[in-house]
Order: sequence, then structure tokens, then C-alpha cells
Amino acid sequence: TENESLTDNFVSALALDERANLWVGNFRRGIDVFDSSGKKIKHLETEQVREINFLRAHESGVAAATSAGLINFTAGFSA
Repeated sequence: TENESLTDNFVSALALDERANLWVGNFRRGIDVFDSSGKKIKHLETEQVREINFLRAHESGVAAATSAGLINFTAGFSA
């Protein structure tokens, strides 16, 4: 279904976090997060979290380089 697929096919970054979740950055539509079975578990998109240039997993979450600056997300998806 549409809710389970990528929000946008213009993928600009990928990162695998410590929980084996795949973070997929889109250049126009924020970040989609998929669990290890491939199910989309979260879509993150705000004015600041829209154009994703780079994603990097670290011990407490994922850092996203965006056109609005660096944003750190916790494992619970809060910035």
C-alpha cells in the first residue's frame, strides 16, 4: 500500500540504526523509517526536516543533515 512504500522515490541518504531500522532520506519529502521486516514505522517531515542531504546513525539515534541544518533524532524519533 501507499502507506508502506517510500514517500518519494528521490532517495538522497540511507542509514541503519542500532535497532536495525532503515532510515531513508528523501530530498523533497523528509525521512521514512522502516523496520527490519520492511514495514514503514514512521514518516518524519516538517519545514526543517524536508530536504535530507545525509543521514548518520549514532549510539543514541540518527543525525540528519538537512537544508535547514543538522538535526539529531533519538531512537524514539523525536528531534
